[in-house]
Amino acid sequence: MAGYGSSGADVPACRDDGDLFQAAADGAPAAPGGGARRRGLVAGACAAAVVVLASAWRGSAAAPLGSASLAAAAAAAAADADDDHPNAGEAPGVIMAYNAYQLRGDDFAGEGYPFVARGAVVEPHRETVLYAKHLGVASAHAWTLAGPGGEALLKTQSAERLDGGAAGVQLALRHTFTQLGVHTARLAVSGDGAGARELLATGVPGVHGRSNSSLLTNASSAHKAYERELLSTYVRRNIYTTSRGDRDRFLDSFVNLQAMSDAEAQTWGPDCHPLSYFLSIHLEMAAGRVSDKFHDGMGFLTQHASLTNEFELALQALDPTVTIPYWDYTREGEAVFEADTLAAAWDTELWNDTWFGSSGGPLHTVTTGRFAYQVIGSAGNASLTSNPYGLLRAPWNVNKSPFVSRLHKFCNYSMGYSIWPRCETHWNLTFSASYDSFYDWIWQAGYAPHGPVHYYIGGYTNCGDLLDELEYVAGADSRGAIESFARMMVVLPKQLYRAFMTNSPTCAMDVPQEECHMICTQSMKKPGMVDDFMRVVTEVAEGLSGTGIPVDYKWLQTMNESQAEHLANVFCTTPFSPGEQIEAASPVDVSFWPIHPTVERLLQYKRLVHDFTDVTWNNPGEIDGETTWYCQEGITVYAANLHGETDNCKGHHATDMTLFKSRVKTEQGFDRQFLSNIELLYAISPETYRMGYIYDNFKWDHCADKGWDFPKPSWVIEAEGDGGAF
Repeated sequence: MAGYGSSGADVPACRDDGDLFQAAADGAPAAPGGGARRRGLVAGACAAAVVVLASAWRGSAAAPLGSASLAAAAAAAAADADDDHPNAGEAPGVIMAYNAYQLRGDDFAGEGYPFVARGAVVEPHRETVLYAKHLGVASAHAWTLAGPGGEALLKTQSAERLDGGAAGVQLALRHTFTQLGVHTARLAVSGDGAGARELLATGVPGVHGRSNSSLLTNASSAHKAYERELLSTYVRRNIYTTSRGDRDRFLDSFVNLQAMSDAEAQTWGPDCHPLSYFLSIHLEMAAGRVSDKFHDGMGFLTQHASLTNEFELALQALDPTVTIPYWDYTREGEAVFEADTLAAAWDTELWNDTWFGSSGGPLHTVTTGRFAYQVIGSAGNASLTSNPYGLLRAPWNVNKSPFVSRLHKFCNYSMGYSIWPRCETHWNLTFSASYDSFYDWIWQAGYAPHGPVHYYIGGYTNCGDLLDELEYVAGADSRGAIESFARMMVVLPKQLYRAFMTNSPTCAMDVPQEECHMICTQSMKKPGMVDDFMRVVTEVAEGLSGTGIPVDYKWLQTMNESQAEHLANVFCTTPFSPGEQIEAASPVDVSFWPIHPTVERLLQYKRLVHDFTDVTWNNPGEIDGETTWYCQEGITVYAANLHGETDNCKGHHATDMTLFKSRVKTEQGFDRQFLSNIELLYAISPETYRMGYIYDNFKWDHCADKGWDFPKPSWVIEAEGDGGAF
């Protein structure tokens, strides 16, 4: 497939859909091709691509800016050196790139990345203003732009002359870039007469990129050229700081993919796949009988990064401005600890009708907003992994409800908040010597620093009289047992299924929920079965405790055989039903998608400020990696001993291929490729970066307020110095 650096075929084809672009700008439904109206469906990447500008700079609720005001605001921000705007007072002669985010007060994107300079990032399909401050009198001025392959994108367009006051004349160009990669912008200015020559000579050369500024004079005129390399790349932003328009386009594009069939998705180009495509692959690979190719192993981050990358491509096939935001959930972590209640996590904008929606009612589903009564797909006649009712859920999730479920509780009991990831959790993962090797870091990252967020959103229902059951096996400590039991249930149903101790039944839709539950493969009366059951349960408890999710399982160790048998039978007769966020169907819930970019961003930050001492894909404490733990082997080995089934941690070795494509930079430009785990790890590492996106910043201001300092990486390349983009 042609990359951005070759033919430019990577941008979606322009579709003539009339009012689609204006409809997207207004946030209103639009009718593609005259068909049924679908909210926010935006097609193509035309020269007049949809650009919804953020509020006027320093204003959070003002009307959207138009093109003219964007350019004027860029000039004003640069000219007012005394202003508190973070991008004020740029040096003369340096070409700077602005968009609506900078105009509202955001810093330039890309700080800390070693391959990009301040003010050198332009975002594809988002209107950009290029400007250069000039301390002279120019009678003529013109811009030229060259693409990643050196091709001319713009030839000698006259610059827009804006009055910069005492700071000098601003020479501006409005442009919307459509290709990824390094572009070159050049501004030529000239003036007549000795006075013009003298004033032109006072400009500070903008030395940045492939060539320096130059000054040519003759007897009657002077000429000056400013040139700079610009990196066109997508920017993933914090979901809380993403503009309302950008956030709506992400959410609406998700709704569109959720509603699409495979056939309809194909009409939007090769990058477009319906949500069911991503759900079914994740489900198949994460809910297998023997192992999990996405979780519980060293491939956790890279496998999910590839999933995010290809899903982002599908979103961009509908609307080329969309990126997947990241959710820094340590903000909620601090809130729940301060409020001393988990309820604080749900009392944010994330869960209102215009964002993810709030679940409730007897079905525990969203009932208002764009995600109201989102339907879980059916496996139909296809040979897809499904639950007992034929729904696209994990085999151990016996939930009959046809809608996406979020419980936020465990079996009607409020869960403690102590394991919600907070600033301390992510600070330790970054700076603690315990995680100085990639091996130790990745094993921790898959659990305590992110896993509880899935768990808290998902929750459990259909638990029967659990308190009564636990009173028999745990005695007076039944309340404490519920808390530890709740944590074990994150992985216990999956592990019992993988240990071939339970089977998933087949239940017709008219079978009542209470009659549809996992089935024990052997009677607990059979000699050794209770011991095997307790072995799995204890291993789960110990494993979770070793990942930073403490589980008090003393009550398990004090049970007699009768109590252990009773607990085992609870699993064989209770229709435990997790919310999708806990199990392999998690991609069906929109709140799933901003979680994993947060972990990737944290990895990039660590590599910038406190890099690994050992980045090899094995245990540095072992010889030749012979005893490296690539995935959770205990249950797999147990299953292999019983049934001879194992896949040797497939999906978690360095050379195992990721399950989805990533858009990466190649010698020919940007292309979509399946990469191995180790290839993608290096592609997302700042020093060897090859991705078509960056993160907006590496700031944790809310953590500094709590005493956890995340030092902000500085600009490696300053606009006034030498260097280039990418």
